[in-house]
Amino acid sequence: MPLRPLIFENLWLKVFSLILATLIWFAIQSNQLPQNLFSPRAQELRCPVNVMVPPGNPTAFKVEPGVVLVKLRADEAVLKKLSSETIHAYVTITDAPSLNHLFRVQVIVPRDVTLKEVVPNEVSVKAADSGAQ
Repeated sequence: MPLRPLIFENLWLKVFSLILATLIWFAIQSNQLPQNLFSPRAQELRCPVNVMVPPGNPTAFKVEPGVVLVKLRADEAVLKKLSSETIHAYVTITDAPSLNHLFRVQVIVPRDVTLKEVVPNEVSVKAADSGAQ
């Protein structure tokens, strides 16, 4: 088949198809833009690390570092209400003799907030009496 009839035959249908394809492409591209504009925002808060011990354990503990950086993601309105008091960072101590290793920091965040990262994610816990010796 010669090239000329291949190009110019039904030219108005080909132009219409090209215009329609371009409009569909622009529609898809414009739908992706609002997701980027209104996506949840990130925030960092410095939170003290608490030590959770079994009931009846009178031992005092020293946590190093005592504060962790908590990285959060949420909607802008939710982030404005957040403070270090609404975020709870803690470590759980089950055995007093095994205090010679690092403990993983666990964080409790409100329902509408996503926890991204905790820096550092492990802390050293020592009995307060052992540091004075």
